[in-house]
Amino acid sequence: MDAVEGLPPELLRFLVYLLSGGFIVTGSALIGVLIFMAKGVLGRLRSIEGAANDQFRTFGQQLSSVRDMITQDLHKHDVRITRLEEWRRTRDGDD
Repeated sequence: MDAVEGLPPELLRFLVYLLSGGFIVTGSALIGVLIFMAKGVLGRLRSIEGAANDQFRTFGQQLSSVRDMITQDLHKHDVRITRLEEWRRTRDGDD
């Protein structure tokens, strides 16, 4: 403490300004790094979201094609059942 008391006030003021300037520069650099990292994380999340949307769209298209295929298959079975019923009716009617 004696060393600080022996310093002239102008030097003490300069040291306080120097330390406060250092804190400001360090804080600004820290904020800049945090902003840079946040932009990187947000960019990565957007790319993941885009990939997920593409996969979901592809899955929806595949699901739609499966639904169409099942609908066509059910229609074929309905036609067969209808023809069999008509055949049975005509056969029973002829006997």
